[in-house]
Amino acid sequence: MLARSDSRIRTRAQAEAIFGLRSQVAIPDTKERHHGVVVVPERHEPLSDAYRTLRSVVGFVEGGAAHAQGRVPTILIVSAASGDGKTSVASNLAAAFVETGQRTVAVNTDFRRPALSARILDADPARPGFSVEDLLTLSIRDLLTPTAIDGLVVFDLQGLRASPGDLARITAARIPELASVGASTVVVDTSPVSATAEVLELVPLADVIVLVVRVNHTFIDAAHRTIDTIRALTAAHLLLVVVGEKRQRTDYYEYAARLKDTPRWSKKLKR
Repeated sequence: MLARSDSRIRTRAQAEAIFGLRSQVAIPDTKERHHGVVVVPERHEPLSDAYRTLRSVVGFVEGGAAHAQGRVPTILIVSAASGDGKTSVASNLAAAFVETGQRTVAVNTDFRRPALSARILDADPARPGFSVEDLLTLSIRDLLTPTAIDGLVVFDLQGLRASPGDLARITAARIPELASVGASTVVVDTSPVSATAEVLELVPLADVIVLVVRVNHTFIDAAHRTIDTIRALTAAHLLLVVVGEKRQRTDYYEYAARLKDTPRWSKKLKR
């Protein structure tokens, strides 16, 4: 029983030791179940602001190197297994980049359990009106789906009749074309590293790789395999994000919320 309980990552410090990385961002555990994008302009609380912090860290680490080379920076979101929070990170990070005025493309490459489009569109995506064969003649602009978030579009070949591996390879081959539609940033959701091979073909495209771990969920063995595989394939910047950590209570957000409703702001100062 003890061995079984020790088979999963339990703490942020344990995740940092396994990956050999300092976690600059932790996505807090919340009692609410969020199925859509939480990064919206009117929302500022620990969960949404954690994704904004991740955006800032990613931007700082990437440092504009891709644009200096005439490329669009590509941010790869990976995890050891399903259920680690990878798609939530990808969708909300994409929305966070839009808040800074960047035209962002969210790309799905997990065709075994696709969830990115549904998360961003807040609805099941419509089936494509074209076939795999049509991709030879369609421009990258024709393959993008607009969203309710101004500045954010989705590139997702979900629903086409082809194997998950083939769809991931086709998608990877067309990511460089996103520069032609004025994309500022590309955020790619991937299939789990320890379970599939498709993600390995995307690694060479990445400027920054965000490794997502969920405490009390991610298996230690899978985490070791994931970081060993990634390090063997790339010299890209690696960032560790820990999901589900219990946050320390703070009065900051509660205090700000009370200030908005307090009547004293509308009163004139007494002489």
